[in-house]
Amino acid sequence: MEIKLSDKIKKILKTKKWTQSRLARDLKISPARLNNYYRDKNQPVVDWLIESIEKLYQECT
Repeated sequence: MEIKLSDKIKKILKTKKWTQSRLARDLKISPARLNNYYRDKNQPVVDWLIESIEKLYQECT
């Protein structure tokens, strides 16, 4: 079963004890955009962003 992107973001935030603003800065996206992914309202369309989130998620597991 594929883990949803929003769940991966929540795991990153919890494990690293980061705010959404801190994660957004690290990913080079706006906090509002990250919040949309966090709340499962949108999905990123660019591969580099998905890969960046995946890389951070792997560090947390």
